[in-house]
Order: sequence, then structure tokens, then C-alpha cells
Amino acid sequence: MRRGLSTTFSSVARRIKRRLANSSDQDTTVSATVYLVFPAAPGAGHVDALTECAEMLLERIKGLANKVCGNAVQLLRVDPRTGLIQRFDSDGVVSLSELFSDQPAILVANASFLLTPLPPVVPLLKAAASGALAVCAADSSSSLYAFAMTRAVASQVKVEPVLAQLASYVGAANTQRWADRDNVRLISPSWGCVENSPAMSGLKDQISRPSPIAPIYLNAALAELFYEPADTGPAKTSIERLRQALLAQRERSSVPWIFNLLVNELEYRMGRPILDSFPPEIHLSLTGRCNIECKFCDYTHERAYSDHVSLDRMAQLDVLRYVHTLRLSSGLGEPTVNPHLAPIVEYLSDKFPQLAMNFFTNGIALNRRGLVDALVYNTAWINVSLNAGTPATWQELCKTDLFDRLCSNLKDLHRAKRERPATQPVVYASMVLTSKNIHELPRMPEICRSLGIDRLTGIPFFSLGYDDAAKYGPAETLHSCRATYDQLYGETIREAQNHRVSIEIPMPTDRKQTVFGLETRAFYDFAGIEETPGRLSALIDDTKWTPSEMDNCQHIWRTAYIGSTNRKHGLPNAHYFYPCLGPLARVDFSTRMTFDFPSVQGFREMWNSPVFVKLRAAQHWQGLSKVCDACRRTDSRDPNNFVQMQELLKEWRNGTVSCQ
Repeated sequence: MRRGLSTTFSSVARRIKRRLANSSDQDTTVSATVYLVFPAAPGAGHVDALTECAEMLLERIKGLANKVCGNAVQLLRVDPRTGLIQRFDSDGVVSLSELFSDQPAILVANASFLLTPLPPVVPLLKAAASGALAVCAADSSSSLYAFAMTRAVASQVKVEPVLAQLASYVGAANTQRWADRDNVRLISPSWGCVENSPAMSGLKDQISRPSPIAPIYLNAALAELFYEPADTGPAKTSIERLRQALLAQRERSSVPWIFNLLVNELEYRMGRPILDSFPPEIHLSLTGRCNIECKFCDYTHERAYSDHVSLDRMAQLDVLRYVHTLRLSSGLGEPTVNPHLAPIVEYLSDKFPQLAMNFFTNGIALNRRGLVDALVYNTAWINVSLNAGTPATWQELCKTDLFDRLCSNLKDLHRAKRERPATQPVVYASMVLTSKNIHELPRMPEICRSLGIDRLTGIPFFSLGYDDAAKYGPAETLHSCRATYDQLYGETIREAQNHRVSIEIPMPTDRKQTVFGLETRAFYDFAGIEETPGRLSALIDDTKWTPSEMDNCQHIWRTAYIGSTNRKHGLPNAHYFYPCLGPLARVDFSTRMTFDFPSVQGFREMWNSPVFVKLRAAQHWQGLSKVCDACRRTDSRDPNNFVQMQELLKEWRNGTVSCQ
């Protein structure tokens, strides 16, 4: 998990309380009654009592609201078509004037507001105190999270449309925009909003796709759970009963990825070796072919097959209805050389609108006809392997003189986004950190900003198992130039802040930590764009009924990695599961976990193959997989550990690890 993305709601509450306690904030805000809005039941009339599963999630949401807003909250039902208000526990209609009670202002929010990394409670109340209708929204995707206003403002504006949009959901969605409306102060949902992209600053009427947990989706899930429950039995008796109730709801839901993510989170924390959930995130190679041979990459033209995943094969993957993130790259291939990439993106964005699609690319084929048009708006982000700040260093790393073309392609993509104007794909860049390019690290933020890039990641070069003399090896790893890196770290962070480029890089040596084989990375969201669907897990973050998170490697529960075979594998022109991005990525699993674009049931069976079951069980029983035991406490990218890792991998390579 990336550092900086795991802000807990208890820490959020502490930060908000500190801000509320500040005298300058108190002088410019007003006291408010806080309401939490849920969609009303379809049609009119009495609503039956909630199931235990629904009650548990409702109590968790209410608890989050109490912490985030600093006050006890009251619950409302709102008709997403008319804005009609009801108390949550009664059928009587409530007038707007009744909501003010004895407070001069109201703050009204939906559940999605609570899942933003730092809900902007104080900015909303300050804006309301100035006499405006304060609206928290991601206008580009028509996603409304909250609003605040005083009694005086309520008599001047039509509030029903705001309430209706706050409770809207798939099938009853409102698409109002709030920017530039008279007497409306628009406030973004703080961090984690693509509208904050510095690359898109100054543009009006931006458009973007709703995130997989946007209000229209989460509201739909809660409405289904409240009013159309699939499992009405007890759920408070055990974690397993809660899991079963959420699983049953997934199978009849219009937003199954919401419930799948919750089930997956429970199964991860429970350490279940056999899963009913599907991986919330899938990385799928579209080709095993690349258009360059970089010295830091194990890819060679000689070993590659020229396979390209077709649109027909992608259309077989109905399992994607359960998935929130799809990466159209995995392993060594370059997705933009696949001639079907553009139609695949267009098909998936229409068929599965919740999918946050992304991919990694070297960027030199982004100028293929029609590709940029397909990517703009339809993909969430792309990561470009920038790797250098000068043509000479780029040529040294990539063995070809195409740096200028790469930069030109990125400028064309940036121009196309601004012409649309679409905030997506947000453009990320990565730099494989080696002794050959480390000196250019401080220059990278400025270059990123000039190319429309909002995020930079530094990735330590990993040469475990490399056997090609033409490739870099242990002498070129980050570990070989660590002292130089430490000297450049502070300057790099300052440059990233100056250019508003979010940055994720390994920490200096004196702060280095290793978790599951990898160095943890410092993350600074200077661009304010970071967003992750994993925040939905906050709905089950209650120690009263959720087991403490165990020391489990998240990859084998949460992400499916599907690569293309090459001539080192057992099968030609095929795909296969591999379990992680660590040492086990160096093992040939192609014949043991062949992936043939299966049905939903076939995918489930492969996701619970003996290899995965063994690896999940190995998180609890030492000795089942010795390489996993070592990886848990070792920097697998440190060349000093390569001999040990290679020795431990033998048990998987020669089949001495039983997967039965």
C-alpha cells in the first residue's frame, strides 16, 4: 500500500477537531446541525425494518459522520427525483425550515463525503458563514458530496435540487453542475480529486468519469441494502455471517463491485485461503511484444511472441462487472503496440462504466491513429516510463533515440485533454532508479510539469534473475548509489513541491523500511489528485466486529496479475496468472496457472487455484512457502539478498512445493 494513502478516519477526526479549535476558524464559521442523507425507498409508503447487515453498515457510517463532523448527526431519507425529505426512521415529510432547529446553519452530506481523505467540513462552514450556498462537489463528474447554508440563504435559493442530487444513484441520477452559479461557493472534495490536477488548471466545464465509489454508486448500493436485501438473516453473530450477507447482495446488485470490494476486504482480513470475492483490481497484459529493449528491463525482442489480445477476447471477461480497477498492462509487454487498444478501451468504458482503467507505457507509440481520442476521458490514468531528464540519458537506458518523440506525444495528449476538456487520463510518470540516471532525479519534477504530468514515482531497479549480459545488473541498482540518492532526496522533494507534482520515492537510508519485500515509499500529494477506491474499506473498520488486519501480503487477495508468455515459458502465445510483483514473479507459472479468458465461474476457479490457496495459507503458517517467509522481512531488490532469494525460489521452480 502506498504511504500517504492510508489516512485513518480517527486521524482525520483529530485533524478536523484541531482546525475547529483554532480561533481563526471559530471566528469565521457558524454552528451547524449535521444531517446524513440516504436515498429514500422507491415509491411511497412505509419502509420495513432494516436487516442486521444494513444496520451494521448504517451504524458504521453514522459513527464516521460523528467523528468527521465533530457533532452527533441526524439521518434523513431524500427522494432523488423530487428532493422530498423524510426522517430516516419515519414516513412523515419534513420541511426545510424544520432542519435548522436551534442552529443558524445546516451541513448536509451523503455517505461518500465521509470516504474522502479529509472531508472539507471547516471550508464548507466558513463559506456558509459568508452568506453563500456552500457546495462540496466534483463538478466534472457531477458528483455531489455535501452542502452547507445558513437559514437566511435557505430562504433565497431552491434547495430541493441540491438535496435530490445528494441522494441520487444509478437509475435516478442527477447531473447538475454548480460552478459559476450565483451565490454558490464550490469546494472540491479536498484531496483525491482529479479536478485538482495542476495540468488542467484554468479550464472551465471540465469532464471526468465518476470514480468506482462515487455517490451515484455508493448511494445505489446502500439503497439496495436497505430496501431490497438479499439476505435477511442475522449478521451480527459473526464476521462470517456478515460476509455471507454482503456476498448475497453482490449477486443481485446493480453495482456488484461495491459489495465485491467489501467481501474481499473481509476475506483479506480473515485470511481466507479460498475466496468468494473476485480481485477488485486486475492487471492484464494486452501483448508480450514491446517496441524497445531497455537495459533495466528483462524484455528482449528475441524472446517475445507477437500476440495481441483482441476485442473479442476481452469481451469474454464478464468478471469485470465485479472489478473496480483494470490495468491494461502487466509484465513486459507494451500495450500501445496492440492495434486493438483503442477499441478495447472504448468498449470497456461503455460496457463497464465503473472501471477505472489505466496502463503503463513507454509512450513512444501514443501517436498511433485514434489512440489519444480513445484514451481521453475513458481512462483514469496512464503511467509513462519517463526514466530520464535528457535525450542522452534516455538513450543510454533505452538504447534508442526517441526521447523527443516521447515528449512530443505527451504534449499532444496534454493538448487533447485541454481541448476536450477532460481531466482524464491523469498522466503519471515513473523513473526506474539506477546508477545511470540518479543524477537527473531533481530535474524530473520540472520536466513532468512541462509535459502535463501530475505524478512521479521512483522505482528501485530490480535485477533479480537477469541473465543477459547486455542488461544492467547489481552494479546499476539503487543500492549501488544510495549515498548519492540520499543527497538528492531533499532537493527532489522541494522541486516536486515547487512544481506541484505529486511524488512517491524511496525514503532516505536512515528512514528506510521494508514491508513484504519492498521498500516503503514516501508519498507527497503536492498535486492533490490521489484517489483510491480502497477507502470503501472504512465501512468495515470497526474493531467491535472486524478482526484486526493480519500480516497478510495483500497482492494474493486484492490483485490478479495476468501476464503474456514468452519463449522462456512453457506455452506459446498464452496468458497466465503470476502471484505478485516480488521474487515469485521470477517463477514460470504459465503451465500451472494458464489464463484463457474464462467465464466468471472459470475465473473463480483459477483465482482459487492450488498455487493461490497455498500462498494465502502460507501467510499464516511459516514454512509453507519459504520465499514468502523471507520476503516478508527482506528487501528483495537489494542485490545482497539475491543469492538467498534465488535459492529459496528453487522450491517453486522445481515443484518441491506441493500445491495440493
